[in-house]
Amino acid sequence: MENSSVILLVVAIAGGLFLLWIILYLIPVGLWFQALVSDVKISLLQLVLMRWRKVPPTIIVRAMIEGKKAGLELYRDLLEAHYLAGGHVAQVVHALVSASKANIDLTFQIATAVDLAGRDVFEAVQMSVNPKVINTPPVAAVAKDGIQLIAKARVTVRANIRQLVGGAGEETILARVGEGIVSSIGSAGSHKEVLENPDSISKVVLNKGLDSGTAFEILSIDIADIDIGKNIGAELQTDQAEADLKIAQAKAEERRAMAVATEHEMKALAQEMRARVIEAEAEVPRAMAEAFRNGNLGVMDYYKMKNIEADTVTMDSFAGAKMQVDYLAGLGHKRIAVIHGTTTNLPGEERLNGYMAAMEEHGLEVLPNYVASGFFNEEEAYAATVQLMGQNPRPTALITHNNLMCIGAYKALKELNIKIPQDVSLIGFDDFDFADYLEPSLTLIDRPLKTMGEIAGKMLIERIEGKYSGKARLVVFPAKLRVNHSCARIIQE
Repeated sequence: MENSSVILLVVAIAGGLFLLWIILYLIPVGLWFQALVSDVKISLLQLVLMRWRKVPPTIIVRAMIEGKKAGLELYRDLLEAHYLAGGHVAQVVHALVSASKANIDLTFQIATAVDLAGRDVFEAVQMSVNPKVINTPPVAAVAKDGIQLIAKARVTVRANIRQLVGGAGEETILARVGEGIVSSIGSAGSHKEVLENPDSISKVVLNKGLDSGTAFEILSIDIADIDIGKNIGAELQTDQAEADLKIAQAKAEERRAMAVATEHEMKALAQEMRARVIEAEAEVPRAMAEAFRNGNLGVMDYYKMKNIEADTVTMDSFAGAKMQVDYLAGLGHKRIAVIHGTTTNLPGEERLNGYMAAMEEHGLEVLPNYVASGFFNEEEAYAATVQLMGQNPRPTALITHNNLMCIGAYKALKELNIKIPQDVSLIGFDDFDFADYLEPSLTLIDRPLKTMGEIAGKMLIERIEGKYSGKARLVVFPAKLRVNHSCARIIQE
């Protein structure tokens, strides 16, 4: 029985406390007493009814107390209505108090309207007292002399309380200031005028009344920084020059196409003649077989004939191609293009490898669009040169890997009105008779064809006469650079 009594007592106490909490929640006596001592007239019934209307009494009472202490007359119904409309009661009251202290004309109706419009009315009042600095993003504009200027401005503004409802925001201010900067720089005759007097931009922009219809009043516009950008005028001229070059290239391509058509006709005729030669060559093995059968050709004679094919007189093509790059790099060239021959034969492969090795040795980048094949003939080299000269940036030096390709490149440069060596340095490979008589004379890798022919003929005679029947002999001539006037030093890249 005693335990039952204790349990009933505990339950009764807990129930009483819960009932007391509900009463105090529904009837906020403490809040009413706080309002009473603050001389704010509000009844307990009104506080209870606020609970039922789902209006926090604390927010309303504290707002009324703050207004009372600041000497403002605030009405409970209006505060409740603003809260139910989704407004921020505390922010509105803070703004009204701050405006009153700063002697700013701000009514309750305007404050609530600004708050319901989504603006921070308290921040607006603070901005009216303490102006805000807005930094514009970089604004690029071009003066009449074609030089681009990039300006940054600092705009000092204060809030216009009357324009907060319906007035434009910071984005509009920034857009108008940017437009004014572009207009001011664009009307300047020279970029130097703007750099010498940056305040002229501020004066022009301020006179345009940029704060009209906005929620702000512009106090000042200060140019914080001006940088020089691109030379737009020069770029336009460059684009025009490139367009003219493309027209010239198109005309050159037309001429090349006609040359190719003629070449194809000649190739067809050559193919016909080659077929006849092959037919005749097919008779050689038959004749040799017949000679073997008849005893007119011995085995040793046959081996002597095969050995003749193995003797070789050549030049160090790898070193020669490397010497070309070394010479141009020594003149300060970095953008070095090459027109190589077919890489299916040994000299063509060695010369291309020499170019690659020298470029790597000098730390120069080998650009794929700077490497073209001329197939060891004039026409293909002509077309390759037109293609290379159309690159952006254009090569400052051009290497060719035989005399025919050098002639094709020379013709193309002349027809494109590209000066040698002022615009492009040209260097060839293999000697030819009139290289010294061109204007300008050509720098090239000198290959002593006469001497090489004499040695090759001597080796052949020795085998035919039986004076030498040993292993195949290889004679390699060292590469030698013959310097003329087709290459020039790069003053500045």
